Amino acid sequence: MLAHSEAQATVRTAIRNAGGVTKWARRFGITRGSIYEWIDRAEVPSDRAVIIERESFGLAKRQELRPNDYWDWWPDLPRPE
Repeated sequence: MLAHSEAQATVRTAIRNAGGVTKWARRFGITRGSIYEWIDRAEVPSDRAVIIERESFGLAKRQELRPNDYWDWWPDLPRPE
């Protein structure tokens, strides 16, 4: 598992690579503050992570959007070593 600050950085970078906070807030009809809360918690809701990965054509991976527990949500993805 990543340290919390490292996990936050991973989520922040993934969202930026996928188009940014404003893009996803608009897409989901939520506030930018909600996206920043995901970054602060270092986890994007699992249903939203799937959508972001798909609609960003893989620029943001589910593993990057939930770096500390993605294997619990998606057992098809390998658990980190």
